[in-house]
Amino acid sequence: MATKAAFVYRPWCRTCGSRRAKPWVCWPKPTRAASTCWAFCNVLGFLSRKNCLYFFEAQETMTAQFVIESIEALLPQLSGPTVLVLDNASVHRSKLVQAKLKEWKQKGLRLLFLPPYCPHLNLIETLWRQTKYRWLDCEAYRNFETLCRSITDILAQVGTKYRISFA
Repeated sequence: MATKAAFVYRPWCRTCGSRRAKPWVCWPKPTRAASTCWAFCNVLGFLSRKNCLYFFEAQETMTAQFVIESIEALLPQLSGPTVLVLDNASVHRSKLVQAKLKEWKQKGLRLLFLPPYCPHLNLIETLWRQTKYRWLDCEAYRNFETLCRSITDILAQVGTKYRISFA
C-alpha cells in the first residue's frame, strides 16, 4: 500500500489594541479588539495532495498537547501508512510529541520534519497563501470574530468550493 502524505501547518492571527490582525492583514485601518489582551485564532491543518483538509481550531496559544490531541483525532481518518510533513515549530518538536512517535509509528503514522527556513517545501503553505490573498474577502477584516469565522468557513469548503492544484 502506498504511503500518503499530509502537510501540517499552524497559521494564526491575533489582534490587540491598535495592532492589526496578523498575518491576515488587508484592512487599511487597525482592527480593534474588545479587550487589552491578545486574542488568538489558531488553526492546525492537515492537508493531502487531493485537497482533503482536516483542521482544528484553538482560541488560545498553540500547545504541544493541542497538537497531540489534533493528531489523535486525525488518526481514525487515515486509511493506510501516512507521513505528516511538519515545520520545526517548537510545539511540533516538543518532548510530549516526541514521546508519541513510537505509538504513532505502530499505527502507520510517521512525522517528517522539514529543514529550518524551508516553508516552500510544505504544500499546505499554498493553502494559507490562497486563503489570505485569493479567497478571504477584505470585509472579513471588519472585526476579529468575523475574521475567524471567515477563515473557518473557507477551510470547511476546501476540496469542494476551494481547490488547490499542486501541479
